[in-house]
Amino acid sequence: MSILNNALSGAIASQVALSASSQNVANLQTKGYTRQSALLGAVAPSAGSNQAGNGVRVTELMRFSDGYKTQQLWRSASDLGARSQTQPYLTQLEQVMGDDTASLSSGVDAFFSALNSKRPSCNAWIIVAARASPLAATSAMPSEVSLKPSVVKRVSASLKVAACATGAANAIAATMKHATRRP
Repeated sequence: MSILNNALSGAIASQVALSASSQNVANLQTKGYTRQSALLGAVAPSAGSNQAGNGVRVTELMRFSDGYKTQQLWRSASDLGARSQTQPYLTQLEQVMGDDTASLSSGVDAFFSALNSKRPSCNAWIIVAARASPLAATSAMPSEVSLKPSVVKRVSASLKVAACATGAANAIAATMKHATRRP
C-alpha cells in the first residue's frame, strides 16, 4: 500500500472514533445510554514485504457499561412494574375493607403519633404497644405468618415492663442529678 492509502485508512478510522465521541456528547443526558469508543488496530504489512504497515482500521466499537448495574436496573424496573400493577388493587381493597379508623394508613399515623408522644411515662409506651397491635393485625397478608394473640400479649407485657423500667431509671437519674447539683 502506498502512503496515501495509509493516510486514508487513518482518516476513516479517526472519523469513526470522532463519530463515537460525538454520539457520547449528544447522548450525555439520555437515561440508559452508555458511552462508546472505537478501538483502533494496526493493519499488518503483507507477507514478504519490507513496508512499515498498511495503515489503521477500526477493530471494534466498544460500549462501556457495568453488567451488574444493568442487571440491577432491569431487576428494579421489573419489581416496580409488578408493584405498580398490584397497587391499584390493594388501594381499592383497603378502601372497601377499611374505614377511617381501621385503615392501614390511619393505623400507621396513630402508631407514630403515639411513638412521638412527649409524655415520658409508662402509659406512653403502653399506648404505643396498644397502637401497634391493631396495626400488625391489619397489615398481615394471608400468605404471611400472622402473630398469635398470645405472642402479641407477651410482647405487649414485655414492652410495658421495659417502659416502666426505663421510666423508673429516668426518674432515678433525674433524682440523682438533682441531688448532686451544688447549691
